[in-house]
Amino acid sequence: MDEKFKIVGAELNQTVQKDYTDIPRWKDILYRFTRNKGSLIGAIAIVLVIAFAFLGPLLSPYTYDAVDTKRQNMPPRIPVVENLGIFDGYRNGVDVYEQKDCKDEYHYFGTDTLGRDLWARVCYGTRISLYIALVAVLIDMVIGITYGMVCGYFGGAVDIILQRIVEVINGIPQLVVVTLLMVILKPGLFTITLALLITSWIGMSRVVRAQVLQLKEQEYILASRTLGTPIPVILFKEILPNTMGQVIILAMMSVPSAIFTESFLSFVGLGIPAPLASLGSLISTGFDNILTYPYQVAIPVVIFSILMVSFNLTADGLRDAMDPRMWQ
Repeated sequence: MDEKFKIVGAELNQTVQKDYTDIPRWKDILYRFTRNKGSLIGAIAIVLVIAFAFLGPLLSPYTYDAVDTKRQNMPPRIPVVENLGIFDGYRNGVDVYEQKDCKDEYHYFGTDTLGRDLWARVCYGTRISLYIALVAVLIDMVIGITYGMVCGYFGGAVDIILQRIVEVINGIPQLVVVTLLMVILKPGLFTITLALLITSWIGMSRVVRAQVLQLKEQEYILASRTLGTPIPVILFKEILPNTMGQVIILAMMSVPSAIFTESFLSFVGLGIPAPLASLGSLISTGFDNILTYPYQVAIPVVIFSILMVSFNLTADGLRDAMDPRMWQ
């Protein structure tokens, strides 16, 4: 009978003790973010695109606005790679660079209909898109967060009045706002920035307001009020840190939308005026020659797609890393 209850395995008699140290939240988030291959690839792609936008012009002697009709519609030509039979400057079996007496020149992305170097113009256009992304994040972080915290914390008449203002602004489509601004002001980067300043923070303010309405009833907030802590300290040191997860995720989600808005406006002719370039204006110009010179539209489309997909992947990864409900 005793053999039926014999303990098998000496390891059951051993006591294993482990020292579990506290891991800072940011390290835990970073660890979970890097485990997500999609978000990691997106973050790396964003870094590469930023490097391309700001370091790319150093690799080419040309500027984005230099017009040279002698070098119109030249195909891409890249050193070393041309030896593989691609990006070698040939079109329909003809060496265009030799034909135009430019054998010693290299236009990595080719040239457009005015002979402007597309490498320099795509780099400059990517800078515009990254600027729009930065502006969208700053507007969300400054205006959206502040507006939402004031509405949620004070409530009552203050919340009612401010929310009616939000409803009026949100009732006007962003494209209509931009079009009206284009009528009053000159088309350009300032007008697009002003349009984002008017409308892009609405979503952030509503999310922050909802978070503040929930958090302000917590015990530690009531304790801070009882101890006489100033309202700005409560808002920015007690409440804001507990909303940063949702805030960062929503800010990242707003970036692709802002980039798309600028690109769409430039595509329809309401954005960046010539000779300035943006990815949208480059796509619009290249679209006119898509059948004869497809590289002129394909290159900015690829850069634009990489930028949009990368920000979406990164935002998804941040959401999964910051939201405990997504943890497994």
